[in-house]
Amino acid sequence: MTLLFWTWTCLLAPTISAVLARVWAVRDACWINILGMLVSWVASVVLYIQQPNTFINFYVYTWLDVGDAFNFGFWLDALSVYMAVIITLVSLFVHIYSVSYMRGDKDINNYFFYVSLFTSAMLLLILADNLLMVFFGWELVGVFSYFLIGFWYQKSYPLEASFKAFIVNRVADIGLMIAMGLLLYQLGSLSYMDLTVSQPILLEGLVANYRWVDLISLMLLIGAMGKSAQMPLHVWLPDSMAGPTPISALIHAATMVTAGVYLIARLSFIFALSPLVCSGIVILGLLQMFLMGGLALVEFDIKRVVAFSTLSQLGLMFAACGAAGFIPAIYHLGTHAFFKSLLFLSAGAIIIASNHEQDIRYTASARYYWPIHGSLLVGCLSLSGMPPFSGFFSKDMILTTLNSQITQYWYLNFLMIMGVLMTALYSARFYFMLCWTPKRERIKTLDWQMKGPLLVLAFLSIAFGAGAYQEVFLLNNALIDTLQRLSMNDFIIESFSHPYIYMVFLGWAVSGLAYVYCPQIPSQVVERIPMIYQICRKQYGFDIFYQNYIVSAYQSISFIFAKVIDRYVIDQTILVNGSSLCLRLLSNFRVIQSGYIYEYVLGLFLAVIVLLVGLF
Repeated sequence: MTLLFWTWTCLLAPTISAVLARVWAVRDACWINILGMLVSWVASVVLYIQQPNTFINFYVYTWLDVGDAFNFGFWLDALSVYMAVIITLVSLFVHIYSVSYMRGDKDINNYFFYVSLFTSAMLLLILADNLLMVFFGWELVGVFSYFLIGFWYQKSYPLEASFKAFIVNRVADIGLMIAMGLLLYQLGSLSYMDLTVSQPILLEGLVANYRWVDLISLMLLIGAMGKSAQMPLHVWLPDSMAGPTPISALIHAATMVTAGVYLIARLSFIFALSPLVCSGIVILGLLQMFLMGGLALVEFDIKRVVAFSTLSQLGLMFAACGAAGFIPAIYHLGTHAFFKSLLFLSAGAIIIASNHEQDIRYTASARYYWPIHGSLLVGCLSLSGMPPFSGFFSKDMILTTLNSQITQYWYLNFLMIMGVLMTALYSARFYFMLCWTPKRERIKTLDWQMKGPLLVLAFLSIAFGAGAYQEVFLLNNALIDTLQRLSMNDFIIESFSHPYIYMVFLGWAVSGLAYVYCPQIPSQVVERIPMIYQICRKQYGFDIFYQNYIVSAYQSISFIFAKVIDRYVIDQTILVNGSSLCLRLLSNFRVIQSGYIYEYVLGLFLAVIVLLVGLF
């Protein structure tokens, strides 16, 4: 019962604080939200300390009983409590940072209300014990992301970006709904307990060549691709930068985009039965890691550079899941949460100091203000996988896992090596352009609400990788994974035996040469490969294709239905106006209802005569 109490506390504390702060609509109500988030984080830490060796399934109540009972309950294991600690901690820092960032905004109370409920929706998603509850949290995350991305709805761009994110994710959610339907049809349940027990049934169908497990895995993958912004459903993520910067940090680091990776890891026992789908995940993930890295190299918007780096890292996590490296994927998800939120919050501080200028060629210089300079350096080094920062441990664990699986495929090895080099290049470019290029303005002193989260996240970006290295192997109790458990010393020695780590050093050396000592090199490279540069600037044409062929076709079809079928076929035919016209015509027969007996008798007499003539 103690664990159940702390689970309820973790889930409901942000919700209750959001409602109280919204009702008590005063200037400092945001601190109620922060208090609720702090309580939720403490509860998640207690759950982590008391986490079970296997799992605990709390049954709360049955809310729907039609054929099969749909229960409301919680599923506690190493994976769920690990995710809860990361989500609540990053959200807590975002809440504190937002006090300063959103100061003076007239809708600040609405902002904190949405952020707290956004976190609660993500906690519902990861603590649920069945896929139907997961789907509720899944959709609530989408709804509150819509509100937060379009928070400044008075401007057209945030409004369009929020609508785009909402629609793209709804398209992908069709895959998740189909997968849930197939699981109900095949296994009769959506609870994790029943699905785990029913794994032999799926395996039996696979052996019998029914391939249901392949179809289920594919549909689950499509749902995860939408939330975690995998190609070709990635187009909403760069535009989500239209929202406030702290929200970008929350979406990219702890909520929303992590939901897809979590879903695949949670259902690892299903994906493990589908090597065909897993092979596709590896190819898709490595391709995205490489291609999105190219976009980060040519982008100048400070937030979109970090957004494209998120897309690249999500591709790496998906590739790890496809290679059955679920533990490395979740490990990297945790380290990525800290250094990516650090980068976004550092970018937000620079934006504020630069009077909301977001072009990295014209923003204020962070070179002489070490709270931001140091945060950017730590975040970029960790993002690129430089030892001994946290990104090195999780990223090299993924690369080692992938290397053992794709050794015989040279093209996948090439994509992986180039993806690592791209990551180092865009990370170093981001740092050098913000801190080492000559600029006039200097960043002013930050208040503690901004400075505090940056310093703590910088510490976690350094220490979390090594500190959690041994703990992450506890995830083996919740995930299907064959990862070889190495000591930290053996892991570091093995990492330096692969070429990937040297690509990191090479990327930083090349970027330092190009942006500090020989700043004319980038423009010369662009002049030599103008076509490739333009293709990258247009984001490989995904948005152009969707706009010209998908959106335009949909608008044309909508126009036909609205202006032709609805107005002329439905309204003017028998369905709407036509029915009234028929009644009007039938009403002309009222003239024969005169009320005179002799007219009725005459009509009857004539009818008899007509009948007799017809018979003879």
